[in-house]
Amino acid sequence: MERATSLQLQTDNQKNTGQDQSTFADFDHQVHLDRNAMILLVCPECERTMMMDGSEHKQAEGKVNIRHSCACGYSKIIFLERRKSFRKPVDLVGVFRRKKGRQKSPMRVKDISRYGLRFENRNGIGLSVNDQIVLAFYLDNRNRTLIRKEGIVRNISPGNVHVEFALPEMDTKEQKAYDRAIAFYLFT
Repeated sequence: MERATSLQLQTDNQKNTGQDQSTFADFDHQVHLDRNAMILLVCPECERTMMMDGSEHKQAEGKVNIRHSCACGYSKIIFLERRKSFRKPVDLVGVFRRKKGRQKSPMRVKDISRYGLRFENRNGIGLSVNDQIVLAFYLDNRNRTLIRKEGIVRNISPGNVHVEFALPEMDTKEQKAYDRAIAFYLFT
């Protein structure tokens, strides 16, 4: 494993340095900071791994993009993800409803983390930021585990609803089982 030395970093709030800014928006890969603010980079061409200290970017405002340039000649723009938890891309079927409502609407979960998820809401119930909702969906694991969680709508973008899982009023065995199932699922 090498120490990354040939990385160029840029945040959204930095001024244009003469590079084509559109290339920094066209990333299709992301890396995560670990607990120690280290970044593991793996070259998809030669599989060489590199570690980089990301502590200076932990509190940066805006998006942080990294140009990963490997010794083998591979170069790619990568997004530095600073969320609390890894977000796994998925395609899961489920339903949701307002917490104080009965009308259910279909949803398709597009990504999930320990703390929330994003789902497509194509023709369902109209939602607003801060709405409390109840979610039910099946994981695509071997057991097809049913997950039931309450959540709070944090953001809405065209066709997508971003939800933060609500802390249950009572930390029941059932909620702990759902949390464990999601945590295990994220790493499989």
